[in-house]
Amino acid sequence: MHKGQVIKRVVKESGISITQLAAKLGKSRQWLYNVFDSDQVSFDAILEIGKVLHYDFSSDFKQLKKYVISEPSNIAEEESVNYWKQKYIDLLEEYNKLLKSIKR
Repeated sequence: MHKGQVIKRVVKESGISITQLAAKLGKSRQWLYNVFDSDQVSFDAILEIGKVLHYDFSSDFKQLKKYVISEPSNIAEEESVNYWKQKYIDLLEEYNKLLKSIKR
C-alpha cells in the first residue's frame, strides 16, 4: 500500500467527508484526490492531514518519526512568536511617539 492509499484509508475510517477535510486544510477536493493517488506525498502534507483528522501517521510511516523529531519544538516557535510580537508592539509605540512629537 503506498502513502496515498494509506491516507485514503484513514480518511474513510475517520468519517469526515472529502469536502470537509479539504475545507479544513484550505485545499481543493482535487488536491486530496491527487494525494490519494500518489506515492510521493510530502511528510508536511501527511502531518497536516493527520492534525486535522487527529490521527498519528507515524505508525503507518516509520520515516515520519525521524522527520517529526527533526522539526523545531512548539515551545521554541511560541517563544519566537512572542518575541516578534513584542518587537512589533515596541516599534509601534516608538512610531506613535515620533508622530506625536512631529504634531507638536
